[in-house]
Amino acid sequence: MGPLASLLRRFILVALLVTASSPAWASEEPSTLPPPAAPDPAAPAPPAVPPPSAPDAPEHPRYRLEPVVITPDRVPIPLDRIPADVTVIAPERLESRRPLMIADALRWVPGIDVERSGTIGKLTDVRLRGADPRHTLVLYDGIPLNGPWLGIFDFADFMGSGRNQIEVFGGPASSLYGSGAVGGVIQILSAPDPATPSRSVFAEYGENRTFRQGLTWQSPVGETRAALALSRLTSDGRGSRDAYTGLNGQLHLDFPVGEDRLKVSALATQGEKELPYDFLFDPADTTLSPFGSLKEIRDPNNFEKDRVLAGSATYERGLGPRAALEAEVSGFVGQIENRNPPNGSSTTDYQRTQLDNTRGIASLRARYAASEWAVGILGAEYRAESVDRLDDSNSGGFGGVTDVAEDVQSR
Repeated sequence: MGPLASLLRRFILVALLVTASSPAWASEEPSTLPPPAAPDPAAPAPPAVPPPSAPDAPEHPRYRLEPVVITPDRVPIPLDRIPADVTVIAPERLESRRPLMIADALRWVPGIDVERSGTIGKLTDVRLRGADPRHTLVLYDGIPLNGPWLGIFDFADFMGSGRNQIEVFGGPASSLYGSGAVGGVIQILSAPDPATPSRSVFAEYGENRTFRQGLTWQSPVGETRAALALSRLTSDGRGSRDAYTGLNGQLHLDFPVGEDRLKVSALATQGEKELPYDFLFDPADTTLSPFGSLKEIRDPNNFEKDRVLAGSATYERGLGPRAALEAEVSGFVGQIENRNPPNGSSTTDYQRTQLDNTRGIASLRARYAASEWAVGILGAEYRAESVDRLDDSNSGGFGGVTDVAEDVQSR
């Protein structure tokens, strides 16, 4: 091992010497690259290259904010602070999907059942969480649309052509809105954001010669906020004598009166409908009784016309940074008219029904915001409702005239 160990030590020593001297050899090797040229003092300086910049920010940054709702507490509150079942259909969704009727948009909401007894313009009931239509309160800018006669609102003539926001409050709301809101509340707002300019003109054509046209306009004018929507719908229906003609108008104004503000809202709907069927008393048909039976026939001259007119004016006065006082008056007029004159030469087969529903409400509310999370409202309300129904009919020689008139006041 002696000579081998001596040889190994010499090999390690030589390797260390070679490793230590290699940087010196590398520095002594001549470079193959040409030497850099000397700068010319007369040559212009190269242009400066700007550093890469970040992409331009949009002129109007986009943020996702929770919608502000009014229905659950009767004051504007962000949706994420509401401990209740509230569904909001935003105006942008209505504009993009363009439902023919408001009832068609309500089909998108969980827990709502929409029932229409026929084609366009026929009776349309809405049930919220399985409750009776009489227990689902329908509001337009806070105006109750349920008629005093049956306590329901027929969605048949309410078109979805305005820039509306729909709020659906599922669950009992009787503490805020009375016994008509046991099932919940559906509120249609005419102009949820009147400060945003919006204009549109549209015309649409579809099957059964269905034609809809209209316009929407929304724009601030100084301190005044204004919105208007007009639409017309016609359709031949799916069979003989199934035609429909509907008209809708919506108006919203919000303008200053000194240091106070006045808000005005209005809704008008009308629907003219052909009814293809009627019932005729046939004394020769003893199927149902020995004296005769009612038979369903195709009627050539059975018509129905429905009208709704609703409006409100709200005067708001500030009482400091935390308190405000509101005075509001609103009115509702609903009319249903059914005309069925005699068929051909018959003089004993006719029917005329006219139903008039009216309601007037005057209310005073004081609002105090103790903090962002605590708002108190104290109010008083006077309400007057009246119903007048006239029935004049004759079928097979049996008939008569019935007139019912009722007035109710509540405080």
